[in-house]
Amino acid sequence: MTDIRNCVFDFKCKADWNEMKRTSDEVVRHCVQCQKDVYFISTPEELTEAINLNRCVAIAPPESLKNQRPTTGVPRSRQDNPGDSIPEKFIDDIPF
Repeated sequence: MTDIRNCVFDFKCKADWNEMKRTSDEVVRHCVQCQKDVYFISTPEELTEAINLNRCVAIAPPESLKNQRPTTGVPRSRQDNPGDSIPEKFIDDIPF
């Protein structure tokens, strides 16, 4: 598994992946708070697909932070702010 780095979220959700309702697909869970499916992603390619499809995602923390829960929310497309660096307020939210 490749760590996903520098992912900025348009919306960060407080729902916990581990407490979401399981579905028939092991990488998809249903959030009862917002009534949306959440896709567990683990590669940059899956992140790109999720952004293109405007999906809610869960991203596992890197190996060094495995005791933390996955980050959930809607990732921001780089096209939304081309050339932007990561805003400082997000740096603490990104698992490195």
